[in-house]
Amino acid sequence: MNPRSSLPFALGLLAPILAGCAVSPDYQQPATDAGPSFTNADQPEFKADGIDSAWWKQFGDAKLSRLIELAARNNRDLKAAEANLRQARALFLEAGLELLPHVNAHGNYTSLRRSMGALNNRMYVPRDLKLYNVGFDAFWEVDIFGRLRRNAEAREAEIEVAEADRRDLIVSLVSEVARNYFELRGHQNQLAVAQKNAENQTATLELTQERQEAGIGTELDTARAKAQLDTTRATIPPIDSLIRQDIHRISVLTGQPPG
Repeated sequence: MNPRSSLPFALGLLAPILAGCAVSPDYQQPATDAGPSFTNADQPEFKADGIDSAWWKQFGDAKLSRLIELAARNNRDLKAAEANLRQARALFLEAGLELLPHVNAHGNYTSLRRSMGALNNRMYVPRDLKLYNVGFDAFWEVDIFGRLRRNAEAREAEIEVAEADRRDLIVSLVSEVARNYFELRGHQNQLAVAQKNAENQTATLELTQERQEAGIGTELDTARAKAQLDTTRATIPPIDSLIRQDIHRISVLTGQPPG
């Protein structure tokens, strides 16, 4: 076959292959605006713009701020999310470096001492040899079909995903610490009220017993005061158990031993 006549035929076979390997169009985020009748449509009064990221500081509670700082520093899940973010950034850097030429350099040094037998006892031939070898090689993959560029874009998108996961975890972590802290404070206040009521009711029972002994009060008044005191004392252990549970959850969230 004539080479000149086979060239158009080869190009005709190659053209569809090259067309199929062409770079795909850039990704465009589709428009997904919800209509006004949609249940979860955006509401102007619930926009996230301008929200204070450190909202818990508005309460002016130093202990709450300290617990949130401990959680951000010691929480294992958050550390894993930060590690994933660093990994995504490293992979993006590696993908970007693939667009550049790769150069490998090498060098070595060899020192030899030859025997007199190998030199046939020729004294004028030097026995010591010092050999140096330095060189490098380079290669560069020309990104004709956009494989490397698309790979870099995918790695960049993975960074955004890792950052979003980390932000979501921080929001959840701070919310959980604050919620358990407020519950702890509420249960501690309930315990203080119950203990104070028990003290007052104990004094009331003693006074009722004295009145009964003096013939002023009745046995019913004494039994009623004792029953009321026992009821109040019975509420203290469950509240104390809730306080211990709150402290345990906060300890786990902040990466500390329970208690």
